[in-house]
Amino acid sequence: MSARPEALKEATAKEALGEVPSYNEAGLSRKFAEQVAARQAIDSQIKELEADKDGLSREIFERLASTGLKAVQVESFRPTIIDADRRSISAEKLLELGVPATVIERATVVSHSTFLRVFDTTKADTRSKEKRGGVESIRGKKR
Repeated sequence: MSARPEALKEATAKEALGEVPSYNEAGLSRKFAEQVAARQAIDSQIKELEADKDGLSREIFERLASTGLKAVQVESFRPTIIDADRRSISAEKLLELGVPATVIERATVVSHSTFLRVFDTTKADTRSKEKRGGVESIRGKKR
């Protein structure tokens, strides 16, 4: 379901002025707002689980490294210490070495991506909080 065209006109003008319109102003439904809240709840759970996983990974790494081995078998799992180098080419260093900028530009591969990012405005600074004035909270409201 998409936003109502008449609602988008004002929301688009507001966005052009650097303001972030509320989902209501954009003509989006309450279901949209609930989906955003559900996504962020899941995101918080994932972050907590990732932090737990990182802690366990550090402990496992340290214990395995203390044996001097690179890998061991644990049932169907094989924790392995990977020691690798990653290389990248620096455009700045190439320029310093005399490579023409036009050659660097022609050899540069650009990848484009489009994705959703949900910014948590409760963790933003005061200035960002001022810009979101008028955004209606979805918590505590009934459908």
